[in-house]
Amino acid sequence: MTLELFISAINALKNNWDFDEDIHNIREKYNLPYFYVDKPDCCQALLDVLTIVMKDTNGWISYYCYEACFEGFTVTVNDNELRIETPEDLYKALTAES
Repeated sequence: MTLELFISAINALKNNWDFDEDIHNIREKYNLPYFYVDKPDCCQALLDVLTIVMKDTNGWISYYCYEACFEGFTVTVNDNELRIETPEDLYKALTAES
């Protein structure tokens, strides 16, 4: 997978989760407990595909998205600590592993 395609996929996941957060905030602000947007959510499927294609045996992609919320975290690659701040950093860490 190219760097550009990987970044595009990660950004699509982030955009989807940002949209979901915006909808949640609208529901809270206007007290609309039954308001929702019916849209397909393919995020988990995309995450699964990225994990397989990038051979992410450490779960870094999932961690970056779910736990770090698209923000920074640190991993160890070849006995060196590496800071992951961006999708490009994540791609480089994953490709350095192989």
